[in-house]
Amino acid sequence: MPDPADESRLWVPKVHELRKEAVNAVIKHLGPIHVGLGQPSLEHNPAIILRDSMLYRAESVGYHLDLLKWQFAAFTQRSQSIVGSDGKPHLLGFRKVLTFLSDDILFNSISMLDYVGNLVGCTLSGPNDQRLKWNGVVKAARDGTNPLATKAAAKMMLTLHKEWIDRLHGARSEIIHERITLGDGGRAITFPEGTHFLSTLSFEMPPTVVKRLAFLVTFADTKGRVQLVVGAEQIALRAIDVAKAVMTALLEDLGGRLKASTSETGS
Repeated sequence: MPDPADESRLWVPKVHELRKEAVNAVIKHLGPIHVGLGQPSLEHNPAIILRDSMLYRAESVGYHLDLLKWQFAAFTQRSQSIVGSDGKPHLLGFRKVLTFLSDDILFNSISMLDYVGNLVGCTLSGPNDQRLKWNGVVKAARDGTNPLATKAAAKMMLTLHKEWIDRLHGARSEIIHERITLGDGGRAITFPEGTHFLSTLSFEMPPTVVKRLAFLVTFADTKGRVQLVVGAEQIALRAIDVAKAVMTALLEDLGGRLKASTSETGS
């Protein structure tokens, strides 16, 4: 699969920043690390496992976004050779495939955020809380008797949950448990001078997703429609930003930023 243009891969530097914050937070959590014979292996350390799992999911979000853009471009190119009534069944197939990928971006974003919750629980409460997931930390943050409620990372997660992550979960639940709704799709054919014809495709985010995620309205046209690729990218970038912000708060909870010269030994 050819990569989209580098300038369009906005998720790459965001994941890089997320990785730096997550690595520093786990280093701070682990404290001085001793390696060598007789020392415990870091391979099975739960904090490192959760950190790497979160970063894996973040990269998966980015990969599926690249794939969505590439597939849209491939479908657009393919549509240049489709004429007459043959176009309609192809458009339905295109809509389904692109929506598969958009759904994958949403699902992987939530999985990444669940690992964020697991890492927060593990590092601030101990290994027994390494399966809290996002909603578990949010629940703890609402409970004034829970020690997590005083932590910056948990407070930030609660704020972000109220802002939009709760509605992201709602969109996922609707897709999985209630109904599948495809956004509209269409094809415009023009006849530029000196060419046979030019086919332009347009596929929209499902209206149910746009309705739940109010920030997508910013990217809507005058009729309230959000292009599928644009909407999926905004969900991906916003989710990665959330993970990075929580890692920054977690680092503060664990004692503050490390010196620039600090490196993680053995990971």
